[in-house]
Amino acid sequence: TPLYSSAASDVYKRQVFRALRWQILLKPLGYSPSFMNAFSALMVGYAVNYAVPRVGEITRCVALGKKEKAPATSLFGTVMAERLTDLLVLVLILALTFFVNYDSIQTFFSDNIFGPIAHVIQDKFFKNEKMTAITLGVLALIAYLIYYFLNKSSKNEASNASDIDKMVDETWTGLTAFTQINNWTLFIVYTIIIWGMNFLTSYLWLLSFSETANFPIAAGITIYTISTVARSVPIQGGAMGAYHYLVTAGLAIFGIGAVVGNAYAILNHGSQMVLQLSLGAICGLYLLFSKNKEEEISN
Repeated sequence: TPLYSSAASDVYKRQVFRALRWQILLKPLGYSPSFMNAFSALMVGYAVNYAVPRVGEITRCVALGKKEKAPATSLFGTVMAERLTDLLVLVLILALTFFVNYDSIQTFFSDNIFGPIAHVIQDKFFKNEKMTAITLGVLALIAYLIYYFLNKSSKNEASNASDIDKMVDETWTGLTAFTQINNWTLFIVYTIIIWGMNFLTSYLWLLSFSETANFPIAAGITIYTISTVARSVPIQGGAMGAYHYLVTAGLAIFGIGAVVGNAYAILNHGSQMVLQLSLGAICGLYLLFSKNKEEEISN
């Protein structure tokens, strides 16, 4: 249906704007990668994240670094700056969600996230005095081992200090590029578009089901917030499992049954996964067979 294609289109379009936003962060470092190189490295990173969560962030820096002859550590600093920006937006969205639907969202997080985590910690590590003593002993041992290895490494750091310092400096340079952006207006506009399209991808799928076709915006924001939090869980397959469980539980807040909730989660998550993996494969081939920057200059 048009709604399905529109939702899939939003997935593609927001990655386009992520690549454009990344280019803005790279300019203060003196790098001006082509859009195709930046976009391709980004999509390869997203594809890798489905297999090994968070490794994709490093992968895209390495991939673009090879094409542009730029240190991956500096590029990783810009990715950290991106993540800090998105974290700030997520906090604002959470605040908005609590404002428009406080009772439901507070109950949801308590019943499905904080409560179960607290229960597992209590049941597994502090169930009785014996388990509490063992847990505290293990934590003390871990703290001692960290202190021991840090102290030992500090005594043997002379040979590796220069390399480590260089990596830290390059990463910090990339991170501080955030403070040297020349076009803040465009950066903010791109960020708004990215998150706006994120919301549309979630909301348009809701409108595709007869049971949720008349979902109000406030409810859509709540489901979007829950799905965003779910996707941040570092699980293989793009938070597969956690996403489906939490989104289905979120829809139950508004009286939507598990069958429809699961169908929504599967179609929404599945369409994004197929598109991102397909684009990741295509973009990987592009990076593999296209010329590096030094080859283009020599020709």
